[in-house]
Amino acid sequence: MTLLSTVKDNKEYTENVKSQIQQIEENINNLGKDDHNLLVKLDELGQYARRDCLEITGIPIVPNDNPAILI
Repeated sequence: MTLLSTVKDNKEYTENVKSQIQQIEENINNLGKDDHNLLVKLDELGQYARRDCLEITGIPIVPNDNPAILI
């Protein structure tokens, strides 16, 4: 094996590694975007689940009360 072929092999290997690194970086970026989108969807679902929840304070609790009438 000559020095020239060794350099050529190293160059090919380096190019291959660079290509793999770029693919991995793209995958990481895509996963980050997916993670952000999932967090947004989760927040939207949480907001949707709480849409009917209403808490009214300042009304005294009395026996046999009817919340619909109090409101």
